[in-house]
Amino acid sequence: MKWIAALQARCLAFGSMSPEAMASIVALGVVLGLFPAPVCPTLLCALAALVLRLNPPAIQLVNYLVYPLQIALLAPFIRLGDRLFRAAPAAAPVRPAVWHAALCVWTSAAHAIAAWFCVSAPLGLLLYVLLTFVLRRRSRRRCLAF
Repeated sequence: MKWIAALQARCLAFGSMSPEAMASIVALGVVLGLFPAPVCPTLLCALAALVLRLNPPAIQLVNYLVYPLQIALLAPFIRLGDRLFRAAPAAAPVRPAVWHAALCVWTSAAHAIAAWFCVSAPLGLLLYVLLTFVLRRRSRRRCLAF
């Protein structure tokens, strides 16, 4: 729980955010940071911060902290997408043609994105609800201490 206190301390420096705003930043940063495409998470987090009026540096920080997890989950997302579409895993041809290789990469990316959609919605909702609950309890305790 040290990271929650550190996040609250940082967010207080940005203008005392509500527990809901902090939970939104973390939940969206994690969910969008797991998007299985190289540059897209940064752009998606920036867009979410602008649309939802969240703190852009804070959501990008969470996005960058989740980056190793994005790389680690790329293969499981591809495999889950293959199962969702009942597709055989893409095998590398012996003598690949450029178009065939590009089609295999595109298909794998589409399957990974579909799997990400299936996983990210419940994960984001669960993360938001849990963090909101924890942060509200911490803020109530802090208010009662004064």
